[in-house]
Amino acid sequence: DGVDGVRSDESGERYPWKPKSLSELWPEKILTKSGLVDSSTLDDKYLMLYFSAHWCPPCRSFTPVLSKAYTKLKAERDDFEVRCAISCFFMSCYSVVMRP
Repeated sequence: DGVDGVRSDESGERYPWKPKSLSELWPEKILTKSGLVDSSTLDDKYLMLYFSAHWCPPCRSFTPVLSKAYTKLKAERDDFEVRCAISCFFMSCYSVVMRP
């Protein structure tokens, strides 16, 4: 993929080189507070991806706001999920935003 894919196709026979779709990249299992669950639990739901880092001041300010909004909206409807792509190696960072 990527650069290697372009280099190995010097004649451009496989052009245009298309990036993989989200469904091709998404794992079969996702990590939640409850542990690993099957990604099919997200079928037929709106999916919001939240990219964050514990060392980023705007992220640290926004994460609690997102958590509060998630909790309020989740009480009203169940057709969405927030999944986090957190640049953080400390499990305490996950506790604010990860949901079962």
